[in-house]
Amino acid sequence: MKFVSRRLGGAAAAVAIVAGGGIATAAPASAAFTDCHTNEVCLWAGTNGTGELLFRGDGSEMFNTGEFYESIGLANNPHAFSSSNRTLGTFCTYNSNKTITTNRLAPGTQGNLANNVTRYVKSC
Repeated sequence: MKFVSRRLGGAAAAVAIVAGGGIATAAPASAAFTDCHTNEVCLWAGTNGTGELLFRGDGSEMFNTGEFYESIGLANNPHAFSSSNRTLGTFCTYNSNKTITTNRLAPGTQGNLANNVTRYVKSC
């Protein structure tokens, strides 16, 4: 299945079409924390890693570019309620204007988010 993901940096936006384990891939409607693999950052529509998997990003790529990432899931539903950061880096979630950090995702953590207004993910 092909999925469109947008990586936004500065004033330019890049559109990438990815298949399989790319930056933002589709997942079954019912997901769990175990669906987030090593070196990935993931966000879910439900609490405790349940519901639709809205975002799955490659931690190395995201950390190295330092750019904002958005998946189709976050564009259509900018409210994530839980996360898993299976990387060694810290990532932050941002609102739709990319002006407010809504959550800090520490390395190796998973759980419910304090603020569910989440549109973009970026290393911080």
